[in-house]
Amino acid sequence: KNNQSPLHLAAKSTSRVYETLIDKGDPSLLTAPGQYGNTPLHEAAISGHWNMLKALVEKFATLMDSTRSGHINAKNDFDDTPLHLAVRFDHPDIVKFLIEKGADTTIKNGAGMTASEL
Repeated sequence: KNNQSPLHLAAKSTSRVYETLIDKGDPSLLTAPGQYGNTPLHEAAISGHWNMLKALVEKFATLMDSTRSGHINAKNDFDDTPLHLAVRFDHPDIVKFLIEKGADTTIKNGAGMTASEL
């Protein structure tokens, strides 16, 4: 079992069902780990699903104190953050957006690398 929620699956597709899941779904889905410990934000960074990634970051910001950056810097089972994955999968617009929204560029993944070193 890989613990993929509907939000994880939506992040991997071009479906717009994510809008309903983010707006009406259980807020815990925003940070729920799935396969490899990836949150829906990790999956959106991998797939390059720009609109969903933006919606996830904005929804989380409305639910949490604006000074918290835990969601945007969440690590998966390999200690990769969404920023690491956006760099690895060559999504420069997502990289820029994540940094603008507070992604920490100094975090090292399990291989001891920051996103800029990938």
